Amino acid sequence: MKSLLSILILLIGSATTALASDPNSENTTDRRERNCIKHGNEAYRAGDYAKAEEWYKEALQYNPTSTLSLFNLALTVERQHPTTKAEENQQPESAPATGKANAVDDLYGSPKALFSKVTEISRDNNLRQASFYNLGNIAFNETDYAAAIEYYKEALRIDESNMKTRQNLRIAQLKLQQQQDQQQNQDQNQQQQEDQEQQQNQDQQQQDQQQPQPQQENQDQQQQQSQPQQQTNGNQTKQNAEQILEAARKQEAQTRKDVERRQNSRSTRTVVDKPW
Repeated sequence: MKSLLSILILLIGSATTALASDPNSENTTDRRERNCIKHGNEAYRAGDYAKAEEWYKEALQYNPTSTLSLFNLALTVERQHPTTKAEENQQPESAPATGKANAVDDLYGSPKALFSKVTEISRDNNLRQASFYNLGNIAFNETDYAAAIEYYKEALRIDESNMKTRQNLRIAQLKLQQQQDQQQNQDQNQQQQEDQEQQQNQDQQQQDQQQPQPQQENQDQQQQQSQPQQQTNGNQTKQNAEQILEAARKQEAQTRKDVERRQNSRSTRTVVDKPW
């Protein structure tokens, strides 16, 4: 990991491709434009990026499509205001462009827009390759590794022998894989947490539904337990009534026998004239 970071520090950062100087080619025909680019390069090498920015913008006034001025201005702006993902998120939304002046200001203030413009209009493969390379570096610093990979690939399509671009491409691919793995783990953890919360809610609902049932079961059990007792009491009452009736019948029969016996005794008694 340490070696990877050391390579990262060496190769990745703000756009660091060397300034494009004017080779007196057909791309720069105006003398004043060439002088502005020359003074801008001198200020850039001296570390006076604000002054260099002024010179390059003045050169663009003479030739708005000067790819040399656009490329060098992009480097200068990036040096003064390195773009990072955090800073980009904190920037307020800009008002929509209402005219040519605003569009030019937006272009001149954005290194990405300037480098992209160079890739679109320049016929110089060296400038296009360097612009794609620097676009890759900017995207890398914004942690947009997928975009950085595409920019590095575009640069390699122009110059496949550029080892710095190839090394940066490999680093961006590793960082993208790490980023995707981290995101996947976060998604899995979030899904597991949601599943646990859902399961807990379901368990709670089931418990709420099952709570009245034991009470009803207890009531049923009490009723079932009370039924044999009631039936037993009913049987005992019936048996007692039958015993009372049977006793009454026996008593009545005995009484009837006694009455009959007394009557019989009167009819058979011997009549005497004298007492004994």
